[in-house]
Amino acid sequence: NFNFKIHADLTFMKIIDLTHTINEDITVFPGTKGPTIEINSKIEIEGYAEKKVTLYTHTGTHIDAPCHLLRDGKSLDEFPIDKFYGKGFILDCHQFAGKEISIDYLTPYKEKIRAADFLILKSGWYKKWKSESYFYDFPALNPEATRWLSDFKLKAIGIDSISLDKI
Repeated sequence: NFNFKIHADLTFMKIIDLTHTINEDITVFPGTKGPTIEINSKIEIEGYAEKKVTLYTHTGTHIDAPCHLLRDGKSLDEFPIDKFYGKGFILDCHQFAGKEISIDYLTPYKEKIRAADFLILKSGWYKKWKSESYFYDFPALNPEATRWLSDFKLKAIGIDSISLDKI
C-alpha cells in the first residue's frame, strides 16, 4: 500500500525540464573530470541493458546543496520533495553579459518574485555551452542583490550560466 496526496494545483502545472543531457562529452568545470559511462550489459547479449555512470555532483544541470559550502549543511536527500517543485518566475537578464545583476534591476519585479517559489535568471549564457567562453564573463548576482533576494521565501534561484556569483 502506498499513501500519497495529489495537490490539486499540480493538475494544471506546466513542468519545464531545464536539464542538460548527461554524456561523456558534457561541459564540466575546468579541472573537473567529465563523466564516464560504461556498458555492463546489452539486451542482445544478456537480455537486459545496464550502464555504470560515474560523475561528480557538479556535472551538468544541478542544485548546489548547502553541504557544498557549509560544513554542517544539508545534502539534497535531507530536503522534502516539495522543495524541488513550484511556481517559477523567469526574468530576462540578457543584457548582463560580463556584468553583475544588481538590486536596481530586480526591484521592479519584487511582487512577481514574491509570488514565485523559484526565480530563474535567463541570460542566454547557455548558448555558450560547449565553449571555453562559457566559463568567463558570465552574468551573476552582485552581493547586494543576493542579500536582497535572501529575504524572499524562494526555494531556489537558477541561472543558465556556470554560477550565480563570480568565481
